[in-house]
Amino acid sequence: MFNTVDVATAGDWPALSALIRDEPTTRWVSDTPPPVGPQRWALRLGVEDFADGEALGARIAGVLEGRGPPPAPAHVIVDELRGGAGTTMARIADCAAWLRRERPGLDGGRWAVYLAHQDVAPFDALAPALDHVLAAGATIAVEMYANHGAYCDNGFSSEQRDAWLADFFLGGRGSSPRPGFAWLDERRRALGSRSRLTAVFGVTNVYLDGPAPAEFLDRMFLVWATRTGFPHVIGAANGGAGSYKWQRGHLDARLREGAFTAAWDHYCRAGRTTPLAGPVPCAGR
Repeated sequence: MFNTVDVATAGDWPALSALIRDEPTTRWVSDTPPPVGPQRWALRLGVEDFADGEALGARIAGVLEGRGPPPAPAHVIVDELRGGAGTTMARIADCAAWLRRERPGLDGGRWAVYLAHQDVAPFDALAPALDHVLAAGATIAVEMYANHGAYCDNGFSSEQRDAWLADFFLGGRGSSPRPGFAWLDERRRALGSRSRLTAVFGVTNVYLDGPAPAEFLDRMFLVWATRTGFPHVIGAANGGAGSYKWQRGHLDARLREGAFTAAWDHYCRAGRTTPLAGPVPCAGR
């Protein structure tokens, strides 16, 4: 549901802008108000920009309670929870705990956290923060930045490569044994959390680095819809698949935007499970 889009080059993304305007559960992620209106805006806050979790929580509360400069966004999203040094995890844990304690009436569904893929850190290792986020009912946007080249390197057929991609999405099995999305969903259920889980696909050249970026982009939607067991996560009612990031210089604007919005219409809005594009060609493999 969260689509990171450069406001300065908003004119480059007319189809994406129309999609976000038309779909009430989608959001345009940016640091400044986007052209789609504040009701579709998710204000990005960098976790490292705050001295501690309480300061971050106070900022989230102030924004969502309308105590910041207008216009007020519909959502706030924190960028990001990941592995490595403990400060990020501690700040997000303290932020969620502060919001639950100091703002119990605040709608937890109006703030969200980006969660780096399990290849960065297994999700069970992030449980001290994730449990607080889940208890607060915040949305978790899981970064599913699959790499085109890695897809082609992991198998000699579409079937083998699709199996690799499904493992990459889910975690905890096969070629991706670290606890990931499937573990997170189970954790959410065990805690009785009302948090929404959503997936974000990478759309820049860094990730779509092979010979057929449009076909690989379609394949990500297809594999998620047919092989993960969580097709509803990218359904339009849940905000659809998100994207990172739409910024000139990082991708071919018209081609990539057209492929993404066509796939979104096909898999997220229409709920289809047949491929929109053909198999991903992997030259020399």
